[in-house]
Amino acid sequence: MKSLSVLVVATAVAIFSIGCSPQPILTGGAQPGVNVANFKTIYVVTENGDATKAVVKDLNRRGVKTTVGDEPKLAPDADCMAFVDTVWVWDMSPYLHDLRIQFVNLKTRMPMAEGHSQRYTFGRASTEEMVKEVLDKIYGVSTPAK
Repeated sequence: MKSLSVLVVATAVAIFSIGCSPQPILTGGAQPGVNVANFKTIYVVTENGDATKAVVKDLNRRGVKTTVGDEPKLAPDADCMAFVDTVWVWDMSPYLHDLRIQFVNLKTRMPMAEGHSQRYTFGRASTEEMVKEVLDKIYGVSTPAK
């Protein structure tokens, strides 16, 4: 009976600690044959306020020219279009839980590169930090773990 109690407690701790993980879930990269370093101008679709601003700022820091606007008004000189999707969660205060950045071909609308970061309450980061880590993943740059 004692071993069953220990097993139940250990299982509960394991299940509940998953949601409190300080480590981000970070995935992404470019499609085979796509070199994102060749993208000199990116059209960023405005949808997510602060996250979109952070993406534009980070891309500009990387030497990429950005144009921002609504999707129907595409910039014909852009190498691709960037979509920024966010999920904000409330846990004592709001925080960015999920960030996805996708580079899409202007003509075919097919994804060319994508990055995703998901963080939980004990692993929170600023919008700027999450944008940097996702773009680093897309560009193939190593980001030191925090």
